Amino acid sequence: MMQKNFLLLFFACFFSLLPAANREQDDTLRIKRRNGYAALEGAYQPMVMEVLGLPVEKTVYGQALTLSFLRGIEVSRKKPLYIETGLSLQRLWYGYTFNESKERIVLVSLLLPVRVAYRFQVNDCLTIQPYVGVRLRGNLSGEAKIRDKYKQPFYYDLFDKEEVGDEWQRFQWGIQAGVTFSMPAWFASIGLGREVTNTVKGESKSKLPCSYIGVGVYLK
Repeated sequence: MMQKNFLLLFFACFFSLLPAANREQDDTLRIKRRNGYAALEGAYQPMVMEVLGLPVEKTVYGQALTLSFLRGIEVSRKKPLYIETGLSLQRLWYGYTFNESKERIVLVSLLLPVRVAYRFQVNDCLTIQPYVGVRLRGNLSGEAKIRDKYKQPFYYDLFDKEEVGDEWQRFQWGIQAGVTFSMPAWFASIGLGREVTNTVKGESKSKLPCSYIGVGVYLK
């Protein structure tokens, strides 16, 4: 009987300690996160653009996929204020049809975000982190694939001045604002914005959007 009572007391004490251990682990994660964080994020970017230079100005739909490494640097010891930066690799593409020909544009770029973020603690598991800042783009490569009405494909390097001139620009920058919803180990985010500088020289409507939806995991 004593052994049975002892086992019951042991298991009661053991299970009573589990919530405390979980709270301690969550507190440890929050302390580490407050001192800065590193994360990996995958994002999808839908785009709606107006393309000039066609026989009829038209709306074009495109998309992009981005893989990012993000680093949050603590600014204040008293408040959860961060400078968030990192490096992203993006593949962007869009296409349209005109005069029985199809054209597809593909850009591969490096992105550098620099933004200010503030973290609000909702409860033990959820924080909300709005941010605002700028995003720099450097285009590594660009290709245009044109298939004429006879189904013959032609390829052009968009940054080869001998092929297409100097209309396409290597570098752009834009503004962006958004919010991140953070759990202890992962997060989801949404951002809105637009590039300020043109992708194509002299074409005022060639500014690409910076809007996206993404999910990621914390590395520390």
